[in-house]
Amino acid sequence: AKKERRRLERAGDFKADMHLVDTHVARSLRPPTVTCILELSIVGVRDLQPLRLGASSMQIEEPYIEFEYGDRDASERVWRTQTSRSATVDVTHSLGPHANFLETKYISLELPVAHIFEPILAVRVREGSRMPLAIFDPIVGVMSLPLGKLWSRHVEAAAAASAAEAEANARRAEAEAEATAVAA
Repeated sequence: AKKERRRLERAGDFKADMHLVDTHVARSLRPPTVTCILELSIVGVRDLQPLRLGASSMQIEEPYIEFEYGDRDASERVWRTQTSRSATVDVTHSLGPHANFLETKYISLELPVAHIFEPILAVRVREGSRMPLAIFDPIVGVMSLPLGKLWSRHVEAAAAASAAEAEANARRAEAEAEATAVAA
């Protein structure tokens, strides 16, 4: 057993710290959130590599995109596009590793008020054609979209609009006061 341990190369370290937290306390640790609607315009995927299955590989035929956001308690946290075969009529451009979706999704999200919490939208591309002995559709690609910068720009724009509206209301009130003073 000692000789086998020496032959294995060390790939890295894993460090973790765990704490048990009372669920009542954990709920109070969550940041305040606001409901927002995220509009996603999904065009398609390009240059998907074949899916490797052991020594063989399988060409991508019916990809779809899956979006995930939120905690496990959320009523709706996973959204997906249609498979490329059912999404479009033009079969020559809708299948395989260069699939087109041409969909728009409107997703209701609970975003933290403070953008420093940097919420992330997980994106997975899956292969929708049924594979033998597959329980789940295999994942072809993954990425994540940080929503913090998008959210901070929205908050800054809303604050600027609110400030402009407050300034316009102040000017209007001032003009009304002057008109009242002149009339009296």
